[in-house]
Amino acid sequence: MRHAIVLLAAMIGACGGSQGARPEDMSAAEHREQSAAHHHEGDTAGSQVRPAGPASSGGVTDSVVDRGAPHHSEAAEHAAAAAELQARVTEACADVPEARRSTCPLAGGGQFKEVEGRVEIALPSSAGTAEELTKAVECHRAHMAFDGLEHAPSCPLAVQGATATATAGRRGSITLRIAAEGDEQVAEVRRRVQAMPDLTAATHHGAHHH
Repeated sequence: MRHAIVLLAAMIGACGGSQGARPEDMSAAEHREQSAAHHHEGDTAGSQVRPAGPASSGGVTDSVVDRGAPHHSEAAEHAAAAAELQARVTEACADVPEARRSTCPLAGGGQFKEVEGRVEIALPSSAGTAEELTKAVECHRAHMAFDGLEHAPSCPLAVQGATATATAGRRGSITLRIAAEGDEQVAEVRRRVQAMPDLTAATHHGAHHH
């Protein structure tokens, strides 16, 4: 289903001559609102009759231009983008228990340290295995994209462009690395991590603060 949705969006973009609406541009609800608005504009735009030119120029018949077609095309793009966001949630959360889907994976406590370009968070074994945590993170990020990143202003995983990887640590702990490319994004990740009440700064040798 997901591949079909992506293909549909690509076909619409190609036919419309535009880049189309990307799923990550806005939340699913906003995509649906835009789709409904463009569909309404298309329905009310109507058609325009273009008179034929002089017979000498080959224009012997009138032509009808559908002024609503561009709006209907954009409506379809936004509808496809909303469906893609839903498909991503369905796929990413398939193996994640219902109780963990809307819960921040960092809410269970842990210690963090800041290193160049990222933050490393040591989570307890209660967070699950590295594979389980990775799936929980991917599911949570898919949910945030569906709802809109602005609805999760305190979550480090919701910083635009941030990436997260989980690996098995010592004594059953899990290390989650949250990185970002730009200095502003890295600083925002750090600010949100520092503000999380369940996380504390690591005090052992190797913690760096910039």
